[in-house]
Amino acid sequence: MRWYKQFDIDMPITLADTCNQYTENNPPEPPYNYDFMEDSTMWIIWNNDDVSSQLNDVRELISHTAGVEVDDEVGFVVVWRYDEKFNRSPVHIDYGRDNGGKQNGSVCTAISGDLKIHLHADDADKTIIDTVHVTSNTVIALNNTKFYHSVEGHGDLIIFGVNLDTDPEEYWHD
Repeated sequence: MRWYKQFDIDMPITLADTCNQYTENNPPEPPYNYDFMEDSTMWIIWNNDDVSSQLNDVRELISHTAGVEVDDEVGFVVVWRYDEKFNRSPVHIDYGRDNGGKQNGSVCTAISGDLKIHLHADDADKTIIDTVHVTSNTVIALNNTKFYHSVEGHGDLIIFGVNLDTDPEEYWHD
């Protein structure tokens, strides 16, 4: 099973504008609100949030490009800021449908900056064994509920949750 799939994309400028406006006008999640978040700056846009409808065209484009749905009634979008204070997430596996989570993977892209996602070995040291660069011209479909990973860099990463009906074994097959 693959840990990610990468796709080229011509992302509309409205994505960065919408996210920047949201982060400027809304408070981030409280620090340590989620296990992997630590003292980072993160905003969660739930599907019932007013700004969420402004992202419908982007969701459609991502779903078409990556071949996986990123919209459902539990859906969300996360904007996660990596900066001098927080330039690397802890190594983690996200909670998937099988263990009570709200996703079965994610699709992410960079709104700004230079970001990398690392694949880590499932051992005591969690050694980095592969890396993929995230840019504003690519989307990364990340098998984040099956593989240890971390994110490193400076900039804003936007993360769309994959629909809960998606079968990770099928979508990320070799």
